Amino acid sequence: MGKYLGIDFGTTNSSCAVSENSQVTVLKIEDGGLKNVLRSVIYANPKHEMVVSKEAIERYLWDVENLPATPPIRVATGRQLKVIADSTSGGFGGMKIIPEIVEVDTSGRGRLLQSLKSVLANTYFKGTEIFNKKYTLEDLLIILLKELKTRSEKETRTSLNQVVIGRPVKYVGDHPNKKLAIERMKEVAKRAGFKKMKVEYEPVGAALNFGLDIKQDSNVLIFDFGGGTLDICIMKFPEKKILAVSGRPIGGDLLNTVIFKNKLLHYFGANVTFGGGKMEIPRHLMMSLENWYAIAQMKNKQNLDSLESLINNADDPKPIENLRELILSDTGFKIYQEIDRVKVELSDKNKSRIEFTGLNFEINETITRDEFEKIIQPQLKQTKELLDEVLSLAKMTKRDISSVITTGGS
Repeated sequence: MGKYLGIDFGTTNSSCAVSENSQVTVLKIEDGGLKNVLRSVIYANPKHEMVVSKEAIERYLWDVENLPATPPIRVATGRQLKVIADSTSGGFGGMKIIPEIVEVDTSGRGRLLQSLKSVLANTYFKGTEIFNKKYTLEDLLIILLKELKTRSEKETRTSLNQVVIGRPVKYVGDHPNKKLAIERMKEVAKRAGFKKMKVEYEPVGAALNFGLDIKQDSNVLIFDFGGGTLDICIMKFPEKKILAVSGRPIGGDLLNTVIFKNKLLHYFGANVTFGGGKMEIPRHLMMSLENWYAIAQMKNKQNLDSLESLINNADDPKPIENLRELILSDTGFKIYQEIDRVKVELSDKNKSRIEFTGLNFEINETITRDEFEKIIQPQLKQTKELLDEVLSLAKMTKRDISSVITTGGS
């Protein structure tokens, strides 16, 4: 029958394992550091060279440190586009031909792609353009899945053509299309070289692994807290019967966002007004700071020109200058790395310090564990509601739970 490769295909991190004779072996798929974890990121440079995981981050950060920041420029492609002309007094203005103009990043820096899994269920997201070449979502996910397959086969020294891939209980996004997400993953698995694929709820996989040797009656609650989602499952052993399962779009990445919004947003214009205090900064600019990849997407001529205008009209231009620098310098990822470091440190310490030095601004903010717990109260409230929901679905109370298993990178 052959071995099945099990893949926990995460928003932030991924891992692999094989099962043989009821023994699960987690595979080493990365060099140094966390050997069992592959970062779910892809680096692409202007030559369309693609690498993943730790190497992707290293090459991206090298670019940021060593290649000068330059704003994108608009250039004519030499092609013509047919568009609708302006309406006339008589109505429809007909069609007209205009030159095609595209924005080009001339810095030579590569792009870093993360959270591709989070748009699996998005009907409207088909793909993206990277250095003037179009990639479908499937094209990009195949790069990650192929790498996981190759590294796993190297570690096991065997061909792995059958795969079980974990999926969240509830996909993130507005009105997620679960069927589309699974169809996309099946297509990706097929194109990555797998001949057979199964899908399993991520917390169920964790429960089955934990319960391999359980012989007595037990109700096990699995708390799977990842980078993008929180999934909870209750399973009855030794029958291995799923009693209830549910999830929420709460994850470690969201907690990083909460820290940024509460501790750093004022460095980048949250409190800036215009026209003698009569107008506030446009809301979409602040919303674009909620994760590092949204910051990276703001690097276009229209946004940078708008920020120049805001700088000239702001009652306090310095924070807007900081924002422009943050976008132009591609340092959003580094700031969010620092936030993540501090968040993890608060697991063992009562306080930590967010430190970051830009070209023309410096961040030095202390955050205590009590403060952190206070600002994540909405997420803690949602977590309690999810726990209550799963217990209710299973027709149980807390006293009916024999064991609680925590899993997930966060």
